[in-house]
Amino acid sequence: SASQASGGGLAAPPAKKSAPPPPPFGKKLHWKLLPANALGDTIFDELRPWGEVDKPLDTQQLERLFAPTPAAPSARRASAAAPGLCAGDAAAGFSAAGRTGSAASNAPLCRTGAAANGQLCLLDAKRAQNLAIALRKVTVPTEELSEVLRYMHLNHPVTPDALEHLRDNVLPSLMESPELVQYEGPTEALRTLEQQLLPLARIPRLRTRLQILLFSKTVPLVHVALRSR
Repeated sequence: SASQASGGGLAAPPAKKSAPPPPPFGKKLHWKLLPANALGDTIFDELRPWGEVDKPLDTQQLERLFAPTPAAPSARRASAAAPGLCAGDAAAGFSAAGRTGSAASNAPLCRTGAAANGQLCLLDAKRAQNLAIALRKVTVPTEELSEVLRYMHLNHPVTPDALEHLRDNVLPSLMESPELVQYEGPTEALRTLEQQLLPLARIPRLRTRLQILLFSKTVPLVHVALRSR
């Protein structure tokens, strides 16, 4: 080319752009600098330059507060460490010793509708994990709670908060799992999570019964509040 001819040789390759520095705390901060005329009558107008501050900023303390925590091991790694677990069991925090009839063997990861080590998984791993987290806040055993809902034991001491949590965080995912709702096989063939949810899934008109029981628990509280006015 002309440039090569004039220079007497090959043109120097363009200099590589240096990579931008990593964002603080591993996260990108989205902020906009305020102009100086917009600082009046604000808390920022009272701030002093860093050189005039008595105690300088402790950047190490900021890193301890805002640095991202190490990622938790995945369900696959948990399954490898505890063979014989379904992937959903590992994500939900179940152990091999806590499952009914489970034996330690190199079983494959459990997929929806598949059996691992004799335990049938009807829920996919993500839905199973979400339901397992929601069930931890349900203090009443699901078998006992299913009896309360089936026979409408209005005097049972289950709290309105527990019923609201069940309605808002467990019921939607449960109703979106036809494999569990329509399951007619033996309970002991399922993994631990499905065994806990099956008594609730088998209740007819579960949403209506739950709403009625919750209404019966909240009406006395509303009545007392109105009488105290």
